[in-house]
Amino acid sequence: MAYNSGTNQITRAYRFGTADDAEDGDGITQVQHDFALDEMVTDINALALDIFSRLKLIVIDTFTGDGVTTSFALSGTPASEDNLFVHLDGVYQNKSAFYLSGSNLVFTTPPPNNADMEVLALSTPNVGISISTFVVSDTTPSVLASNTFLTDVGVLTITDFDEGTTGQEITVISKGAITFDTTGTNLTGSSVDLVTADGDVTRWICEDGTTWRLIGFVNASADNSAGA
Repeated sequence: MAYNSGTNQITRAYRFGTADDAEDGDGITQVQHDFALDEMVTDINALALDIFSRLKLIVIDTFTGDGVTTSFALSGTPASEDNLFVHLDGVYQNKSAFYLSGSNLVFTTPPPNNADMEVLALSTPNVGISISTFVVSDTTPSVLASNTFLTDVGVLTITDFDEGTTGQEITVISKGAITFDTTGTNLTGSSVDLVTADGDVTRWICEDGTTWRLIGFVNASADNSAGA
């Protein structure tokens, strides 16, 4: 069995020692069976990795060591080292060999010169009902970890949402005097900046991985008895 990521097709085949084996309908040998099984496991793993990557459940970063550098910037911010699978020249690295510093992967010992590094980071899918809180004073908060968020309790202007994916919908519950800049940023849906107060709720959808469109706004101080 083999998986083709280009066509998203799985093909299945049997191996025979010779053409006569195939014509006579003879069974495959144990060696041929074991070899085919190893190939099948490899192909299944490739299929799983491809699916996870497409769903953005896994983010893959690659680097090359120079024998000196210990810190490497990841494309996302994993929750912890437990969400990372690191390989150097194809060899899995124990968690004791590295740690996270923000979005940077830091090795305790510099990877060797020309070492090929592959970092698989498990991310939290944007599904479910988990509620996260934006980082204090972050004007471009990440929306990777959840689909419902609480804002900062102070005065803040939000200009973008980081790490969004096409088609992702998020709900933002304002906990302070939060302004959404919809006139000069990737946030759109209002001809003037959207000013919210504690208790107001906005809902957004990511159009293309960059542009966020306002699809709902509930003003908690207004009369919404007939529908928001």
